[in-house]
Amino acid sequence: MKEKLYTVKEVAEFFKVSPVTIYDWVYRKKLKSTKICGSIRFQENDILVLLKS
Repeated sequence: MKEKLYTVKEVAEFFKVSPVTIYDWVYRKKLKSTKICGSIRFQENDILVLLKS
């Protein structure tokens, strides 16, 4: 089964932060991301890992 992928905007809304903060978390390796056709996407499992930390 395919896992849903989330955009930067969706993750920012979930954490109630700006998209710039999400890019910062990716840069600092606080949040794991996947690049698909030049766009950053996030797997639900990776979001939950950050939420639990």
